[in-house]
Amino acid sequence: MELRFFNKGIIICSWITKADICVILAPGIPQYLTKYHPFVQTMIKLGVNLFIPSYKGTWESPGKFSIKESVKSIENTINFVRQCSGQELYNKENIKWQQKKIILIGFSFGALPALLSKETVDKTILIHPFVNSKIHKKYNGEDLNKTFSFVKKAYLMAYRLSPSKVINELNKLHYPLFKNNLKIISGKKDNSIPKEEIDWLKMKYPDLKHIELDSEHTLNLPMEIYFSLLKDE
Repeated sequence: MELRFFNKGIIICSWITKADICVILAPGIPQYLTKYHPFVQTMIKLGVNLFIPSYKGTWESPGKFSIKESVKSIENTINFVRQCSGQELYNKENIKWQQKKIILIGFSFGALPALLSKETVDKTILIHPFVNSKIHKKYNGEDLNKTFSFVKKAYLMAYRLSPSKVINELNKLHYPLFKNNLKIISGKKDNSIPKEEIDWLKMKYPDLKHIELDSEHTLNLPMEIYFSLLKDE
């Protein structure tokens, strides 16, 4: 059953099991995952606790969207998961869960706030990651101004943002010097993320583990891939 929490200005959708592995997804843009999404179904079948926040200024989370607030949204979610309890919105019932391990997954745009988060987790997994706007632009990634302008127009009530301000933020990012237990997954058929962006990540964080799949730009990876990612040490 899907549970919904409101924590420090953001909505967090959750699926709770009896497991002690907690997975937090930093979603792409303008991604909105429900129980019908293949990723959610995969996590349910794998028997983990899943938490998916809506970044501040997106969907039901109030405020203005920005890179800074997206990072805060992920950090607040990590701290929320550490509490091992929260009051769900429908019945105001206090829900508890176990937490022995926290795994942060960032998909597409979500890889950026996952990478920039200063909160410690047991593992960070970046899937088809967008992380560096300069490399992205130089090697013919998608036009980010068009992307954020489209999101603002097409998702008028769901995304409250200024494309120019977001682009300005992207050009002034400061990345962490180290990132422990970092894994990235790229796809040979991914036409959204330039190969050079993956290369940049591997150079900046030489200890990361890289898995290359014969896949397109998608979060819908085979269950066995997720099983190996979540269960290994």
